[in-house]
Amino acid sequence: MKVAIAQITSSDQPAENLATVLNLMDQSAGQDILFLPEVTNCVSLDRAQQLQVLEPYEGNSFIGAICERARRLGLWVALGSVTVKTEGDDGRFANRSVMINADGEVVAFYDKIHMFDVTLSDTERYHESKGYRPGTEAAVVQTPWAE
Repeated sequence: MKVAIAQITSSDQPAENLATVLNLMDQSAGQDILFLPEVTNCVSLDRAQQLQVLEPYEGNSFIGAICERARRLGLWVALGSVTVKTEGDDGRFANRSVMINADGEVVAFYDKIHMFDVTLSDTERYHESKGYRPGTEAAVVQTPWAE
């Protein structure tokens, strides 16, 4: 099993992040699987920006482009996660991890279950659960190497 692991500094511009990911995928040609980081498509504290640039999971162009490149390269991709719009009236997103096989098919996904909620001081707080809806169960994937 040949593994590629990539780290990127995602911006709040999904198109720019996608170009970086596709380049990393091309560099990973010949490997069996590429592991990418969490929130690969968009990192932003600006809720208005997120609402403008993020897409729902169904028909997501960011994921679709990665699936197509994975198929062309015959590369599995463990997409650490992408932020996707969800249905519902609370306005929260999902932090969705996606596993793509070498045929470019999504074989499993799950939404991050445990949110990062912490108060460090009176002025420094991080409450991921305010912006993200937690998932309810993990996923197990059958791969050519292990389950």
